[in-house]
Amino acid sequence: MIRKFDTIPVSVATRIGKIKLSDSGFSNHCSEEDAIVILEKEGCALNADFINIIKENIPDSVSNCYRCSAEFYKFKN
Repeated sequence: MIRKFDTIPVSVATRIGKIKLSDSGFSNHCSEEDAIVILEKEGCALNADFINIIKENIPDSVSNCYRCSAEFYKFKN
């Protein structure tokens, strides 16, 4: 599950990782859909329960790529 800009209470989940997807200047395949695939792959590798996108930049005059920062979370039992 992917969320955007949620405030995650520490009583609900623990942050287990963070990622920043950016544009190297030579990036290909850098749409929002491509980013989601990367986030899901990394989330699975961490065994995360959900991902929260905390910052995003849509394609603009600076970059034609979707860029974002996200955090990976595990629910507390």
